Amino acid sequence: MEIVHLLTLSALFLLFLFNYLRYGDILYPPVLQGGMWIVITTLFILNEDMFLTISILTYVVIVIGVTTFTIGSYVSTWNYKFRIKSLDISQTKINNRIVRFLFYVSIGGLPFFCHKAYTLGTTGPYNNFFINLRAALTGEDRGDGYGILAYLVTASFLSAWLELFIYFKTHNKFRMLASYLVAILYALLSTGRTFPMLLFVTTFGILLVTRRLSFVKTFFYFGSLGLMIFIGVGVLLNKGASISDDPLDIFIKMYDTFKIYLLGALPAFDNLLQQNLNAEFGLNTFKTFFTFIRKFDKNISVLPLTQNIVFVPMPTNVYTVYQPYYRDFLLFGVIGIQFFLGIWHGFLYKKATMGKAYYVFLYALFLYPLFMQFFEDQYMSLLSMWVQYLSIIFIIFHSFNLSYAAVKSHALS
Repeated sequence: MEIVHLLTLSALFLLFLFNYLRYGDILYPPVLQGGMWIVITTLFILNEDMFLTISILTYVVIVIGVTTFTIGSYVSTWNYKFRIKSLDISQTKINNRIVRFLFYVSIGGLPFFCHKAYTLGTTGPYNNFFINLRAALTGEDRGDGYGILAYLVTASFLSAWLELFIYFKTHNKFRMLASYLVAILYALLSTGRTFPMLLFVTTFGILLVTRRLSFVKTFFYFGSLGLMIFIGVGVLLNKGASISDDPLDIFIKMYDTFKIYLLGALPAFDNLLQQNLNAEFGLNTFKTFFTFIRKFDKNISVLPLTQNIVFVPMPTNVYTVYQPYYRDFLLFGVIGIQFFLGIWHGFLYKKATMGKAYYVFLYALFLYPLFMQFFEDQYMSLLSMWVQYLSIIFIIFHSFNLSYAAVKSHALS
């Protein structure tokens, strides 16, 4: 098996080097995606004795995935000439009324959100407030959760990112810090690690692509912050450690849990590859659409949100980014999805590095599902969330131009 490990890591490194040499930019999406898979694959090989042995096919899938992502990004950046430079986005025109609306709605809605969280967290069967809250939001018997108040999370995140963006022009620290404090509170009360990770991945992505923060500093800052989020949420939800444990025990327990979270999806996906499955032709990939249609037709069946648990040998229910696409289209889905994702991320990189503010936001926003590829699919499974973000950000950055064009057209007529 050592030869398979060597060949896999060699192929991944050569692809990483090829992509880096194209622009000399660590932010070029195939460099980030390839680097992420190098780290995950290397760590899995070093900790292989913890998990079930994975087959050669899974290593082949990893290499093919990085290769097709590379090709996709190359296609979407074909003939694009680029040199690394700081982006001046301070003169970008945005719809300030919407920005102010998001800021004040986020603050004004926080007491109602906290009250709903208090109600959900104090009426559950557990003694732990956060476990009750988590169960109410994600458990099988959950009701409507936060209901319409859940949109306040989206509003607060957008407000924080926009205030950071505006800070480059106004240097208004108070509004930026206030917006981030509010967004962090929303993220914590949403439970889980997804929301705080999304908040800070996008934040650091904006700082990176505008070249206001180096990759090395970002790696250190975000690595430290990510570790704090992982341990903090784990302790609050009693996942791997308890708040009553002493600090050393918490660290030791969370270290093993961290390795399971980081590496457990690979043997889980390998287990899926070994099964004799029939293609389900979109039932997993387009689950969001079926869920929407079900609101109008209760006869439409929708697959459950949570995946089945598999033992690797520890229990896990995440299967890397490939799971829904493999279930729907087998190996064609595995090969094809990274090609299309490469096109998408390459397109965002091209537009963002040209200094277009709307795409700076989108490039940073989609770093989150890119870095989560080793864990689970966060592209189509969070489609409704991406549509919300893309739509609102488009309005914020384009409504000024659209209004101006309408006035000019009317004047000419």
